[in-house]
Amino acid sequence: MFAPVIYAGVEWPALAWARSFGGLVVLRRFHPLVTSGQFADVFPQAQRFISVAPTLVGTYRATAIYAGAMSPLVLPHLKYAFWLNDAVSDAAQATRLPGVHGLYICDIDILARADRELALEYLQALSTSTQLALNGGLSILPSARNPDAIVLTDLDREYGTPFGRKILREAVPALAATKARGAKIYRIETGERPARKLPRAVARVIDTTTTVSIERSHSWEPWYHDTSTLSIAA
Repeated sequence: MFAPVIYAGVEWPALAWARSFGGLVVLRRFHPLVTSGQFADVFPQAQRFISVAPTLVGTYRATAIYAGAMSPLVLPHLKYAFWLNDAVSDAAQATRLPGVHGLYICDIDILARADRELALEYLQALSTSTQLALNGGLSILPSARNPDAIVLTDLDREYGTPFGRKILREAVPALAATKARGAKIYRIETGERPARKLPRAVARVIDTTTTVSIERSHSWEPWYHDTSTLSIAA
């Protein structure tokens, strides 16, 4: 089983590796492979997703509407329901890019902490027309409608305390139900040390665990090497 590749840079990958990769690969929408329409040509066997975030609104129109927005990354937060349509429209644009299978939703837990129902409305609006992979999402499972994948990032840091481990164990039934519907559950740790062992009940629902340095997230090199391990249930 392939571990997911979440790439934040703008460089081109090694073509021989990319054309043989058969897992989930996530790029930002301004990556040259995406803007040039060559995403599918370079990753013909992969599940090709674009990262979007409901906490960022109006990637293409922010500089025109909001004075002082210096780049597409400096955007207003989706804090209020009247921005929902803009957020959905903005994300939906990415699904119409050539070779894109679906959306990788970042920051969904951040939005859910502010307004859980708004987060669910956002996902429901998008799930009717495209595949979804969630970065996180423990706070809205099992209410989220059938994501195709869930990527749990930095469990060691976010849930490393006894209380955090308790939260993880309580999330197992929802994760297991989501996995039973066909979703893949991945774990990525962005650190230098090997990932810690998880409670057995949690590890059982995770398909792969990957450790990659956050400082190298803009480089393809870490992803060329299989730094992942299959879960005990795989």
